[in-house]
Amino acid sequence: MPHARPRIAILAPTGQGGVAAAVDALVPVLPEAVRVPLRPLPRAAWVATAGDVDAVWLHASLRRRALVRDRLLAGLIALRHRPLAVQLHGWDPRLAARLAAAPLPGVAVWGVLTEVQQDALLRWGVPQHAVHRVTNALRPEVVPDRLAPTDPPTVLFVGRFVAEKGPLRLLEALRHDEVRVRFAGAGPERAALVHAIARWGLADRVRVDGWLPPAALRRAYAEASALALPSEDEACPLAVIEALAAGVPVLATRVGDVPALVGDGGVVLEPPVDPEVLREAVLGLLRSPPPMAAARARIRAASAPERVAASGARCSGGSPEAEPAVLPGGDPVTPRGRGRGRRRARRAPSRAVRWWGRSAPAPPARRDAVEGPDRSPATTAASSGAAAASTA
Repeated sequence: MPHARPRIAILAPTGQGGVAAAVDALVPVLPEAVRVPLRPLPRAAWVATAGDVDAVWLHASLRRRALVRDRLLAGLIALRHRPLAVQLHGWDPRLAARLAAAPLPGVAVWGVLTEVQQDALLRWGVPQHAVHRVTNALRPEVVPDRLAPTDPPTVLFVGRFVAEKGPLRLLEALRHDEVRVRFAGAGPERAALVHAIARWGLADRVRVDGWLPPAALRRAYAEASALALPSEDEACPLAVIEALAAGVPVLATRVGDVPALVGDGGVVLEPPVDPEVLREAVLGLLRSPPPMAAARARIRAASAPERVAASGARCSGGSPEAEPAVLPGGDPVTPRGRGRGRRRARRAPSRAVRWWGRSAPAPPARRDAVEGPDRSPATTAASSGAAAASTA
Protein backbone atom coordinates (compact mmCIF):
# COMPACT_ATOMS: atom_id res chain seq x y z
CA MET A 1 0.00 0.00 0.00
CA PRO A 2 1.59 3.34 -1.04
CA HIS A 3 2.48 5.79 1.68
CA ALA A 4 0.61 9.07 1.90
CA ARG A 5 2.49 12.14 0.76
CA PRO A 6 4.03 14.15 3.62
CA ARG A 7 2.44 17.25 5.07
CA ILE A 8 4.81 20.21 4.80
CA ALA A 9 4.63 23.36 6.92
CA ILE A 10 5.85 26.34 4.87
CA LEU A 11 6.96 29.01 7.36
CA ALA A 12 7.13 32.32 5.51
CA PRO A 13 6.14 35.97 5.73
CA THR A 14 2.61 36.87 4.71
CA GLY A 15 1.08 40.07 3.38
CA GLN A 16 2.88 42.17 0.79
CA GLY A 17 6.39 42.02 -0.60
CA GLY A 18 8.39 39.72 -2.84
CA VAL A 19 8.99 36.80 -0.46
CA ALA A 20 5.32 36.48 0.49
CA ALA A 21 4.26 36.71 -3.16
CA ALA A 22 6.79 34.09 -4.30
CA VAL A 23 5.61 31.66 -1.60
CA ASP A 24 1.97 32.35 -2.50
CA ALA A 25 2.77 31.21 -6.04
CA LEU A 26 4.10 27.86 -4.77
CA VAL A 27 1.24 26.85 -2.47
CA PRO A 28 -1.26 25.87 -5.22
CA VAL A 29 1.22 23.37 -6.73
CA LEU A 30 2.07 21.81 -3.35
CA PRO A 31 -1.31 20.38 -2.31
CA GLU A 32 0.16 18.70 0.79
CA ALA A 33 1.64 21.96 2.08
CA VAL A 34 0.13 24.26 4.67
CA ARG A 35 1.08 27.96 4.80
CA VAL A 36 2.18 29.05 8.28
CA PRO A 37 2.58 32.81 8.93
CA LEU A 38 5.75 33.74 10.83
CA ARG A 39 3.66 36.07 12.98
CA PRO A 40 2.67 35.56 15.70
CA LEU A 41 5.91 33.75 16.43
CA PRO A 42 4.57 31.50 19.25
CA ARG A 43 1.91 30.07 16.93
CA ALA A 44 4.43 29.50 14.12
CA ALA A 45 6.75 27.71 16.56
CA TRP A 46 3.90 25.53 17.86
CA VAL A 47 2.78 24.47 14.38
CA ALA A 48 6.36 23.70 13.30
CA THR A 49 7.15 21.59 16.36
CA ALA A 50 3.88 20.11 17.62
CA GLY A 51 1.41 20.44 14.75
CA ASP A 52 0.39 17.63 12.40
CA VAL A 53 3.25 18.16 9.94
CA ASP A 54 6.11 15.92 8.84
CA ALA A 55 8.64 18.43 7.50
CA VAL A 56 9.26 22.18 7.68
CA TRP A 57 10.29 24.54 4.89
CA LEU A 58 11.47 27.82 6.44
CA HIS A 59 11.85 30.92 4.26
CA ALA A 60 14.55 32.77 6.15
CA SER A 61 16.48 36.03 5.94
CA LEU A 62 20.08 36.71 6.91
CA ARG A 63 19.33 40.09 8.42
CA ARG A 64 19.91 40.90 12.06
CA ARG A 65 16.31 41.15 13.28
CA ALA A 66 15.01 38.23 11.23
CA LEU A 67 17.99 36.06 12.15
CA VAL A 68 17.03 36.06 15.83
CA ARG A 69 13.55 34.79 14.96
CA ASP A 70 14.82 32.21 12.45
CA ARG A 71 17.47 30.83 14.83
CA LEU A 72 14.82 30.35 17.50
CA LEU A 73 12.53 28.48 15.09
CA ALA A 74 15.32 26.32 13.67
CA GLY A 75 16.52 25.41 17.16
CA LEU A 76 13.06 24.35 18.29
CA ILE A 77 12.54 22.31 15.13
CA ALA A 78 15.93 20.59 15.63
CA LEU A 79 14.97 19.65 19.19
CA ARG A 80 11.90 17.88 17.79
CA HIS A 81 14.04 16.02 15.20
CA ARG A 82 11.74 17.32 12.48
CA PRO A 83 13.25 17.52 8.96
CA LEU A 84 14.05 21.14 8.08
CA ALA A 85 14.79 22.81 4.74
CA VAL A 86 15.66 26.51 4.60
CA GLN A 87 15.26 28.89 1.68
CA LEU A 88 17.40 32.02 2.07
CA HIS A 89 16.03 35.34 0.82
CA GLY A 90 17.29 38.60 2.38
CA TRP A 91 21.05 38.86 2.82
CA ASP A 92 23.19 41.28 4.82
CA PRO A 93 26.78 40.92 3.48
CA ARG A 94 28.30 42.67 6.51
CA LEU A 95 26.56 40.28 8.88
CA ALA A 96 27.49 37.30 6.69
CA ALA A 97 31.17 38.35 6.74
CA ARG A 98 31.22 38.21 10.55
CA LEU A 99 29.77 34.70 10.79
CA ALA A 100 32.10 31.74 11.17
CA ALA A 101 29.49 28.99 10.82
CA ALA A 102 26.08 28.40 9.27
CA PRO A 103 23.60 30.77 10.93
CA LEU A 104 20.83 28.22 11.58
CA PRO A 105 21.10 24.85 13.36
CA GLY A 106 19.78 21.48 12.22
CA VAL A 107 19.21 22.33 8.53
CA ALA A 108 19.24 19.35 6.15
CA VAL A 109 18.85 21.29 2.90
CA TRP A 110 19.66 24.90 2.00
CA GLY A 111 18.12 26.72 -0.97
CA VAL A 112 19.97 29.85 -2.13
CA LEU A 113 19.08 32.52 -4.66
CA THR A 114 22.56 33.85 -5.45
CA GLU A 115 26.14 32.69 -5.92
CA VAL A 116 27.21 34.85 -2.97
CA GLN A 117 24.84 32.96 -0.66
CA GLN A 118 26.06 29.63 -2.04
CA ASP A 119 29.74 30.51 -1.54
CA ALA A 120 29.11 31.69 2.02
CA LEU A 121 27.40 28.45 3.04
CA LEU A 122 30.21 26.38 1.57
CA ARG A 123 32.75 28.57 3.40
CA TRP A 124 30.87 27.90 6.65
CA GLY A 125 31.30 24.17 6.15
CA VAL A 126 27.87 23.21 4.82
CA PRO A 127 28.29 20.16 2.53
CA GLN A 128 28.03 21.00 -1.15
CA HIS A 129 25.30 18.41 -1.71
CA ALA A 130 23.11 20.24 0.83
CA VAL A 131 23.27 23.63 -0.98
CA HIS A 132 21.13 24.20 -4.07
CA ARG A 133 20.53 27.22 -6.32
CA VAL A 134 16.86 28.00 -6.96
CA THR A 135 14.90 31.01 -8.16
CA ASN A 136 11.71 32.72 -7.05
CA ALA A 137 8.39 31.51 -8.42
CA LEU A 138 6.35 33.66 -10.77
CA ARG A 139 2.73 34.57 -10.05
CA PRO A 140 1.00 33.94 -13.41
CA GLU A 141 -1.98 36.07 -12.40
CA VAL A 142 0.10 39.29 -12.53
CA VAL A 143 1.45 38.70 -16.05
CA PRO A 144 -0.61 40.44 -18.78
CA ASP A 145 -1.47 38.65 -22.01
CA ARG A 146 -0.49 41.68 -24.07
CA LEU A 147 1.12 45.08 -23.48
CA ALA A 148 -0.58 48.45 -23.96
CA PRO A 149 2.13 51.01 -23.09
CA THR A 150 1.08 54.58 -22.37
CA ASP A 151 2.07 57.70 -24.31
CA PRO A 152 4.17 59.36 -22.96
CA PRO A 153 5.92 56.22 -21.76
CA THR A 154 5.62 55.02 -18.14
CA VAL A 155 8.62 53.87 -16.11
CA LEU A 156 7.47 51.50 -13.36
CA PHE A 157 9.10 50.87 -9.97
CA VAL A 158 7.79 47.94 -7.88
CA GLY A 159 9.26 47.25 -4.45
CA ARG A 160 9.89 48.55 -0.96
CA PHE A 161 10.45 52.28 -0.59
CA VAL A 162 13.84 52.04 1.11
CA ALA A 163 17.13 53.78 0.38
CA GLU A 164 18.90 50.66 -0.91
CA LYS A 165 16.29 50.18 -3.65
CA GLY A 166 16.71 53.76 -4.91
CA PRO A 167 13.18 55.14 -5.48
CA LEU A 168 14.28 58.73 -4.71
CA ARG A 169 17.29 58.29 -6.99
CA LEU A 170 15.00 57.23 -9.83
CA LEU A 171 12.67 60.18 -9.24
CA GLU A 172 15.59 62.63 -9.23
CA ALA A 173 17.00 61.12 -12.42
CA LEU A 174 13.75 61.55 -14.39
CA ARG A 175 12.28 64.73 -12.90
CA HIS A 176 13.16 66.90 -15.93
CA ASP A 177 12.00 64.50 -18.64
CA GLU A 178 8.58 64.05 -20.20
CA VAL A 179 8.03 60.52 -19.01
CA ARG A 180 5.57 59.18 -16.49
CA VAL A 181 6.86 57.42 -13.40
CA ARG A 182 4.77 55.08 -11.28
CA PHE A 183 5.86 53.77 -7.89
CA ALA A 184 4.11 50.70 -6.42
CA GLY A 185 5.08 49.53 -2.94
CA ALA A 186 5.49 50.75 0.61
CA GLY A 187 8.23 51.62 3.05
CA PRO A 188 9.87 54.31 5.16
CA GLU A 189 10.85 56.50 2.18
CA ARG A 190 7.26 57.00 1.03
CA ALA A 191 6.89 60.34 2.84
CA ALA A 192 10.15 61.64 1.36
CA LEU A 193 9.02 60.48 -2.08
CA VAL A 194 5.67 62.25 -1.83
CA HIS A 195 7.38 65.41 -0.50
CA ALA A 196 9.88 65.45 -3.39
CA ILE A 197 7.07 65.07 -5.94
CA ALA A 198 5.28 68.08 -4.47
CA ARG A 199 8.49 70.16 -4.17
CA TRP A 200 9.48 69.55 -7.79
CA GLY A 201 5.93 69.95 -9.15
CA LEU A 202 5.69 66.44 -10.60
CA ALA A 203 2.20 65.46 -9.44
CA ASP A 204 0.84 65.52 -13.01
CA ARG A 205 3.14 62.73 -14.21
CA VAL A 206 4.38 60.84 -11.14
CA ARG A 207 2.10 58.48 -9.24
CA VAL A 208 2.74 56.76 -5.91
CA ASP A 209 0.62 53.71 -5.12
CA GLY A 210 0.73 51.24 -2.27
CA TRP A 211 1.20 47.53 -2.84
CA LEU A 212 -1.03 46.63 -5.78
CA PRO A 213 -3.33 43.59 -5.79
CA PRO A 214 -2.67 41.11 -8.62
CA ALA A 215 -5.23 42.52 -11.07
CA ALA A 216 -3.98 46.11 -10.63
CA LEU A 217 -0.34 45.01 -10.86
CA ARG A 218 -1.16 43.14 -14.05
CA ARG A 219 -2.51 46.39 -15.55
CA ALA A 220 0.56 48.31 -14.34
CA TYR A 221 2.91 45.92 -16.15
CA ALA A 222 0.74 46.09 -19.29
CA GLU A 223 0.97 49.91 -19.34
CA ALA A 224 4.71 50.14 -18.55
CA SER A 225 7.39 50.79 -21.14
CA ALA A 226 10.16 49.81 -18.73
CA LEU A 227 10.74 48.63 -15.16
CA ALA A 228 13.50 50.46 -13.28
CA LEU A 229 15.01 49.03 -10.07
CA PRO A 230 18.28 50.91 -9.29
CA SER A 231 19.01 48.89 -6.15
CA GLU A 232 22.22 48.57 -4.18
CA ASP A 233 21.03 45.35 -2.51
CA GLU A 234 18.96 42.55 -4.08
CA ALA A 235 18.92 38.76 -4.21
CA CYS A 236 16.38 37.60 -6.80
CA PRO A 237 13.78 40.40 -7.10
CA LEU A 238 10.31 39.21 -8.02
CA ALA A 239 9.54 42.52 -9.79
CA VAL A 240 12.29 41.81 -12.33
CA ILE A 241 10.95 38.28 -12.90
CA GLU A 242 7.38 39.55 -13.36
CA ALA A 243 8.35 42.40 -15.70
CA LEU A 244 10.45 40.14 -17.93
CA ALA A 245 7.69 37.52 -18.01
CA ALA A 246 5.33 40.25 -19.20
CA GLY A 247 7.77 41.34 -21.92
CA VAL A 248 8.65 44.65 -20.23
CA PRO A 249 12.33 45.73 -20.59
CA VAL A 250 14.21 46.07 -17.29
CA LEU A 251 16.82 48.50 -16.05
CA ALA A 252 18.51 47.15 -12.94
CA THR A 253 21.89 46.89 -11.22
CA ARG A 254 24.65 44.30 -10.91
CA VAL A 255 23.62 42.89 -7.53
CA GLY A 256 22.58 39.40 -6.44
CA ASP A 257 21.20 37.25 -9.24
CA VAL A 258 19.90 40.26 -11.20
CA PRO A 259 22.38 40.12 -14.16
CA ALA A 260 21.47 36.48 -14.87
CA LEU A 261 17.77 37.28 -14.63
CA VAL A 262 17.87 40.30 -16.93
CA GLY A 263 20.17 38.77 -19.56
CA ASP A 264 19.26 40.24 -22.95
CA GLY A 265 16.00 41.69 -21.60
CA GLY A 266 17.32 45.09 -20.57
CA VAL A 267 20.23 47.06 -19.13
CA VAL A 268 22.34 46.29 -16.05
CA LEU A 269 24.31 49.12 -14.40
CA GLU A 270 27.05 49.10 -11.77
CA PRO A 271 25.81 50.27 -8.37
CA PRO A 272 25.65 52.82 -6.87
CA VAL A 273 24.14 54.55 -9.88
CA ASP A 274 24.63 58.27 -10.42
CA PRO A 275 21.28 59.98 -11.25
CA GLU A 276 22.60 61.31 -14.57
CA VAL A 277 23.88 57.87 -15.60
CA LEU A 278 20.55 56.40 -14.54
CA ARG A 279 18.66 59.01 -16.58
CA GLU A 280 20.64 58.31 -19.76
CA ALA A 281 20.21 54.55 -19.34
CA VAL A 282 16.44 54.79 -18.81
CA LEU A 283 15.92 57.14 -21.77
CA GLY A 284 18.11 54.93 -23.95
CA LEU A 285 16.06 51.88 -23.00
CA LEU A 286 12.83 53.74 -23.83
CA ARG A 287 14.21 54.89 -27.20
CA SER A 288 15.58 51.48 -28.21
CA PRO A 289 13.94 48.64 -26.27
CA PRO A 290 15.48 45.21 -26.88
CA PRO A 291 13.53 42.34 -28.47
CA MET A 292 11.80 40.67 -25.53
CA ALA A 293 10.48 37.38 -26.94
CA ALA A 294 13.50 35.29 -25.89
CA ALA A 295 13.80 36.84 -22.41
CA ARG A 296 10.06 36.47 -21.88
CA ALA A 297 10.07 32.77 -22.77
CA ARG A 298 13.22 32.12 -20.73
CA ILE A 299 11.96 33.67 -17.52
CA ARG A 300 8.49 32.13 -17.81
CA ALA A 301 10.03 28.67 -18.11
CA ALA A 302 12.61 29.12 -15.34
CA SER A 303 10.23 30.68 -12.80
CA ALA A 304 7.10 28.62 -13.43
CA PRO A 305 5.80 27.54 -9.98
CA GLU A 306 5.77 23.84 -10.94
CA ARG A 307 9.42 24.02 -11.98
CA VAL A 308 10.51 25.91 -8.85
CA ALA A 309 8.67 23.43 -6.62
CA ALA A 310 10.20 20.53 -8.57
CA SER A 311 13.66 22.00 -8.01
CA GLY A 312 12.82 21.87 -4.34
CA ALA A 313 12.23 18.14 -4.69
CA ARG A 314 15.58 17.73 -6.40
CA CYS A 315 17.25 19.79 -3.67
CA SER A 316 16.43 17.02 -1.24
CA GLY A 317 17.73 14.27 -3.48
CA GLY A 318 14.28 13.19 -4.63
CA SER A 319 12.23 13.93 -7.70
CA PRO A 320 8.82 15.49 -8.23
CA GLU A 321 7.38 12.02 -8.84
CA ALA A 322 9.08 10.26 -5.95
CA GLU A 323 7.20 8.77 -3.03
CA PRO A 324 7.37 8.00 -0.20
CA ALA A 325 9.81 10.24 1.67
CA VAL A 326 12.67 8.21 3.11
CA LEU A 327 15.05 9.36 5.80
CA PRO A 328 18.68 8.15 5.67
CA GLY A 329 17.94 5.15 7.91
CA GLY A 330 15.79 3.66 5.13
CA ASP A 331 12.55 3.97 7.12
CA PRO A 332 9.73 5.50 5.09
CA VAL A 333 7.89 8.35 6.72
CA THR A 334 4.25 7.47 7.26
CA PRO A 335 2.97 11.04 7.65
CA ARG A 336 0.05 10.56 10.00
CA GLY A 337 0.57 6.93 10.92
CA ARG A 338 0.90 5.74 14.47
CA GLY A 339 3.21 2.81 13.81
CA ARG A 340 6.74 2.10 14.77
CA GLY A 341 8.20 3.23 11.42
CA ARG A 342 7.07 6.81 12.04
CA ARG A 343 8.75 6.96 15.44
CA ARG A 344 12.00 5.54 14.07
CA ALA A 345 12.08 8.10 11.25
CA ARG A 346 11.40 11.03 13.56
CA ARG A 347 14.23 9.98 15.88
CA ALA A 348 16.80 9.36 13.16
CA PRO A 349 19.94 11.41 13.96
CA SER A 350 20.44 12.53 10.35
CA ARG A 351 17.60 14.27 8.56
CA ALA A 352 16.58 14.94 4.99
CA VAL A 353 13.64 16.71 3.46
CA ARG A 354 11.65 15.89 0.35
CA TRP A 355 8.75 17.85 -0.87
CA TRP A 356 6.81 17.31 -4.07
CA GLY A 357 6.25 19.80 -6.86
CA ARG A 358 4.57 17.90 -9.61
CA SER A 359 1.70 19.57 -11.39
CA ALA A 360 -1.14 18.09 -9.38
CA PRO A 361 -4.89 18.05 -9.85
CA ALA A 362 -6.87 20.74 -8.12
CA PRO A 363 -6.44 20.61 -4.33
CA PRO A 364 -9.20 18.91 -2.38
CA ALA A 365 -12.15 21.07 -1.40
CA ARG A 366 -11.21 20.87 2.27
CA ARG A 367 -7.77 21.19 3.76
CA ASP A 368 -7.42 20.38 7.40
CA ALA A 369 -6.40 23.32 9.51
CA VAL A 370 -3.43 22.87 11.76
CA GLU A 371 -4.76 23.57 15.23
CA GLY A 372 -3.04 24.94 18.27
CA PRO A 373 -3.59 24.03 21.88
CA ASP A 374 -6.58 26.36 22.07
CA ARG A 375 -8.19 24.43 19.20
CA SER A 376 -8.36 27.52 17.02
CA PRO A 377 -6.93 27.22 13.50
CA ALA A 378 -3.28 28.13 13.43
CA THR A 379 -3.14 28.45 9.69
CA THR A 380 -4.66 27.21 6.48
CA ALA A 381 -3.26 26.93 3.01
CA ALA A 382 -2.80 30.26 1.24
CA SER A 383 -5.44 31.39 -1.21
CA SER A 384 -4.98 29.60 -4.49
CA GLY A 385 -3.51 31.37 -7.51
CA ALA A 386 -3.31 30.22 -11.08
CA ALA A 387 -1.02 27.19 -11.28
CA ALA A 388 1.75 27.77 -13.63
CA ALA A 389 9.40 27.44 -4.96
CA SER A 390 11.91 28.12 -4.03
CA THR A 391 13.53 30.59 -4.45
CA ALA A 392 16.24 35.01 -0.42
